[in-house]
Amino acid sequence: MDATVQLHHLDLQTIENLRKLQMRLTNGLRSYDQQLARIAYLESCDDFEVAGLSPPAPPDDGVSNPVDPVSPLSIKANLEVAQAKVLVALKKSVFDTSNNLRTDHQRRDVIIAQSKERKEFLEEELLLEEIEEV
Repeated sequence: MDATVQLHHLDLQTIENLRKLQMRLTNGLRSYDQQLARIAYLESCDDFEVAGLSPPAPPDDGVSNPVDPVSPLSIKANLEVAQAKVLVALKKSVFDTSNNLRTDHQRRDVIIAQSKERKEFLEEELLLEEIEEV
């Protein structure tokens, strides 16, 4: 396969890796925001309770109500742990993509070096043929 074609395929692979990272970050940040909204809601409930008011309506995030009247502190702790896990997943996706991009860059360097060697070899062969003809 021609070096230009190989480099083009590598570029497409790099773009695909970056698009996947973007999607992973979008999903992870959405999950992080949901955890943050639940934590904020629990804190808001505490604020309303201290002020002697009834708690606000829970956010409609498509997930069951995070409020447990028995132990809201344990739920908040669980939400913070889940939030921390989302952050770890986000970091992992960035590091994985970074490693993939580094590997792609190294592969690109190898393809370019091989192409240069091939070109130099062909030029030497042409010179030898010309010398032999003379």
